[in-house]
Amino acid sequence: MIHRIVLMICLFAWHAEIAMCQQQTPEAAQQSAAEALLPNAGSTSQASATNVEEFLRMEIVKAELDLETEKSQYGPTHPNVVRLEQQLERLNAKLLEVQNEHTARLGRLAGTHTQNTSPLAAGIESQPADRTAMEAAREAAETQYQSAEAASRQAAMEYRKAAAQQSPDAKAVAALKQKLESAVHTAFEAQMKLQQIRLQLAELNLIEVKERYERRESLAAKIVERRVADLMQGEGLNRLSSPESVLSNSVNMDAALDGNWTLRKITGTGIWSHESNLQLRTSPTEWTMIRGTHESKFNRRLNHDVEPYQIDVFRVNTPDAPPLYTGIYKVEDNTLTIAWAPSDGSAPRPVDFSGSVGTVQTWKRVKTLPTFATPQELVDYVSEINGEDSEAPSKTMEQLFEI
Repeated sequence: MIHRIVLMICLFAWHAEIAMCQQQTPEAAQQSAAEALLPNAGSTSQASATNVEEFLRMEIVKAELDLETEKSQYGPTHPNVVRLEQQLERLNAKLLEVQNEHTARLGRLAGTHTQNTSPLAAGIESQPADRTAMEAAREAAETQYQSAEAASRQAAMEYRKAAAQQSPDAKAVAALKQKLESAVHTAFEAQMKLQQIRLQLAELNLIEVKERYERRESLAAKIVERRVADLMQGEGLNRLSSPESVLSNSVNMDAALDGNWTLRKITGTGIWSHESNLQLRTSPTEWTMIRGTHESKFNRRLNHDVEPYQIDVFRVNTPDAPPLYTGIYKVEDNTLTIAWAPSDGSAPRPVDFSGSVGTVQTWKRVKTLPTFATPQELVDYVSEINGEDSEAPSKTMEQLFEI
């Protein structure tokens, strides 16, 4: 008796489930099937998620084919066409949801099981985003949105024209109003889809920025070492801004001026006008003139508050005495030009670089070749200087390491 009761209950439940399935719309049935295939919250099976994606992609292709058929047969405003468009949007949204959930799950697993890899890097390595595909999707979504907006405006014009008749057809006006509402709804959905893709691209940009940050963080020591070497050689330095220049005067700093220089040309009379083969080494507070094996050290004082910039140098053993040499200077790329006042004091500080008084010197920056452990490090260094993404012509080895 008990077995009969249990059997009757099971049969009743089975018939009830069949009845509920029969009452579902095709769209609801497809959505239920897709949700049934979704992995549960505790599942970590990549194969399961892949199966769901494949199922949804097949359904999307089928819906797209049905939509094209209905459109060609009944036109873009037919209820069947609207229904299929909505169904296609739901399927695309579900596919995106599954992909995002799968990506997040892989990222969490990678962060749990890999101690030396951050969850961010693990997520990127597990399922790299296809930027090209996303940008193509954005362009397609923009086109779809513009088309939907144009359709809604066209529907509005048709409605206004019909409603403005002297004896408008109430049924026709109502149908056109319904068409307008449907067109506006479609345009709104297209706009939301476009915004969603834009948001995904923004998130991808953030991931890439974080990835670059983590990569640079892991190479911090090498980056700092290379930057220090470049700054010591005066590589890629721009003129300091006015506030920075005023602040730097207390330590006599000019990033563009500091480095190693060799004298290329000297005109006029006065300071070192009789010298040749001079080398100049400058640091934030010290100026060293090198003649062969002999070195003469000076202190220097800069003034960036005037144009052109002013420079004074004086011997280190008499720091409180008036400047021994007074002049102006400018740095253009790898060329340093200094116009000095006459050393005999017969004329004031120059105001230009014409060489009408005193001495004008032209110095060329000395570039030294860093030490590389491998040939690849040299290639990487040259690529870094030239800029991998730069459209400017590559510098030659002679230009890079000119003496």
